[in-house]
Amino acid sequence: MEKNGLRLLRNIKSAVTHLEEIENLFDTARDHIQKKSSVVLYLDYEVRIGEFENGSFRFLHEDSFEPKFVQRLRIFNKDAELYIWRSGEKLFGRLRKDGEGNEITVIEADQVLFGTSTEDHSGWTRLSEKQGTVLIIPGEFNADEHKTRVAIRTRNYIGYMEDKGFPKVSGAIVAPQQATYRDCRFVEFVQLPEERA
Repeated sequence: MEKNGLRLLRNIKSAVTHLEEIENLFDTARDHIQKKSSVVLYLDYEVRIGEFENGSFRFLHEDSFEPKFVQRLRIFNKDAELYIWRSGEKLFGRLRKDGEGNEITVIEADQVLFGTSTEDHSGWTRLSEKQGTVLIIPGEFNADEHKTRVAIRTRNYIGYMEDKGFPKVSGAIVAPQQATYRDCRFVEFVQLPEERA
């Protein structure tokens, strides 16, 4: 079912592993992500979008970066995401793998990226806006000022909180559940409108 750009996928299996105090960001990435993946890297001084493959990061202009400048890092593909963040001077992480673990309800959404004009850069796409916003992403995409856009697909995991403050009804305690997002991960960059089979 799709409504307002959100797709309810029902239940899928998904497993989460929390990574406490990451000593070496590069080793952690190599240990947990073996498949070619996309990367969104938030540094203190810029945001980079690129790829991770065979244990190495690749960006269009400069591949190297120092972990001490990492605010957040998302390495993601259709099956998994390694999310790393800085808290104080330490790095922590979360690995989410779909297709294994416990069942959970998920909703997918396509978040449209800035960029109504594109330029090809040998397997990379430069998305830009008239007011100056520029994003460079891996892959070949098109965008215009109408319906052709590029988006990042997110997967949102639903959990339920039980409200224990409700009164008794007919002798029984009614404990309704409130749905909430428990987690969100990046899945892939997509071309919109998307042709679905």
